[in-house]
Amino acid sequence: MKFSRLALFGLFLASGLLHPAPGFAQTTEAEPDLARAREFLALDEARLKTEVEKLNVDEAIELSTQIRFLARPQNPQIDRLAVVLQHLETLRATDLAQRRLDQLLLVLACVLALFAVFLMYVVIDQRRTVRALQSLLANDQSAAAETARAPIYRGD
Repeated sequence: MKFSRLALFGLFLASGLLHPAPGFAQTTEAEPDLARAREFLALDEARLKTEVEKLNVDEAIELSTQIRFLARPQNPQIDRLAVVLQHLETLRATDLAQRRLDQLLLVLACVLALFAVFLMYVVIDQRRTVRALQSLLANDQSAAAETARAPIYRGD
C-alpha cells in the first residue's frame, strides 16, 4: 500500500512537471529584451532594409523571435503565419537559385561550344600547315634531285 501511494505521488508529480498549468509556465518565464525589436519596428522602410542586411544569421533568428513575441498579443496565429511566410520565402529562394543554375548551365554550354569550335579550327589549321610543309618538302626533294642530275663542273 505504501508503494502504491508513493508511485501515485510520483506519477502525479511527473505529470505536473511534464504538463504545467498554462499560466504557470508563462509567469516563471522571464520576458526577453524586446528593445531591439521595438527599435526595428519603429524604423522607416529604407533604413530597415539596410539594418536587416547587416544582421548575421543568429541575430536575425533572435530578432524574428522577438518580433513574433511582440505581435503575438494582437495576432495569436502569428506563429503559423511566420511558418507559412518562411516556407514561401524558401520556395522563392529555391526558385531563384534554380534560375541561376539554369543560366550558369547555359553559360557553360556556350563556353563548351566555343571551345569545341576553337579546337576544330586548330585541328583544321594544323592539317593545312602539315600539307603545306609536306608540299614544300616534296618540292625541296625534287629540286635536290634535279641538281643531282645536273652535270658537275670539274674545272676542265
